[in-house]
Amino acid sequence: MIGERRVMRWASGGAARAFTIVEVLVVVVLLAAVAGLVAPRLTNNAARRVTAAAESTAEALSALARRDAMLSQPLALTYDQASNMLRSTVLQRDLQRNTVAWKSDALLPEADLGDAKLLAVTADGAELGVSELRIEFDQFQPRPSLRIVLTDAKGGNPVSIDMPASSLQATVVSGDIRQQPGATRAIDLDDEGKERQAW
Repeated sequence: MIGERRVMRWASGGAARAFTIVEVLVVVVLLAAVAGLVAPRLTNNAARRVTAAAESTAEALSALARRDAMLSQPLALTYDQASNMLRSTVLQRDLQRNTVAWKSDALLPEADLGDAKLLAVTADGAELGVSELRIEFDQFQPRPSLRIVLTDAKGGNPVSIDMPASSLQATVVSGDIRQQPGATRAIDLDDEGKERQAW
């Protein structure tokens, strides 16, 4: 009889049972725990993507440095802002047309920056413009030391790529290397007129 009254009360639109405060607190605690697990993974994904772009850039720079050491052909590193890619180009002569043009080299890898943003590029300590970046490696001059800084789309998670002039291998460093101690420009004593000065 009592069960029949409850069924009739629900069917007739009587007062429905509400959530207790304990049930609401349990749901809030569960949602907070899930958010605590998911949020760090979302931020780590951005950092991982920047690191992957930095490793791709380091690989491309290392290949370009090895190519520069082996050949006496003019090379250049260019940035294509539309596709967000760093490309290595080589100066090639077309003997049939008697022309010279910069062309992408199929043997040198490209660096797809993906979601990463090119924040800064320095060559021998001098900061270069990023939008129309082009660094030519003169076959008669030493290769410049390069530093490239990448960030995520929001400007966070900086990762640097360091390529000293004397090295054939670029290294990936966490953080903005320009702000770290010892990130100063290499000085050529001959260029400074101090070739006879002890160092």
